[in-house]
Amino acid sequence: MPTYLPGGIAAEATSYAAAWYNHPTRTCFIGASTILQADVTEIALCILHEMCHARLFTRGIGYDEALRVRVEKVCIRRELQFARKLAAAGHDVDDLIGDIQRHLDHFPPESVTHRSLQRSYRKQVLQRLRLLKRLDVPYWLRRFLILRVRRKLATWRAAAKRSA
Repeated sequence: MPTYLPGGIAAEATSYAAAWYNHPTRTCFIGASTILQADVTEIALCILHEMCHARLFTRGIGYDEALRVRVEKVCIRRELQFARKLAAAGHDVDDLIGDIQRHLDHFPPESVTHRSLQRSYRKQVLQRLRLLKRLDVPYWLRRFLILRVRRKLATWRAAAKRSA
């Protein structure tokens, strides 16, 4: 794990996704809903999935839109392989194996388009801002963060237009 995730594993206060890999920090983030609802096996599979992303990044395979479906399927197959090893060791994960296999067989390509990921990221930002408001963070600081996010989203959109 230290090789592929030197940033470690972190819990996120929002539920952007079950888990995600942050390449700049080389960290696996686990979403709040995953931590609250998943069992240890499901969390381990999330970490394994994100470690697979990290491993692919170190091998020069990024997350370009043209490759995303293939990359996700590689990571899901790695999850499936690990779940089968758990089953062979006597753990009761048959339902989980079935769920992973169905996800692999019916993976929705539209879930990893640039537009979909941008929508999810925006949702995460809004969740964070609501959390900051509930925690009584001063308005000026929240406003500053909003401006930073807008700048980041504009840069992201511009980069997507250049690559398209």
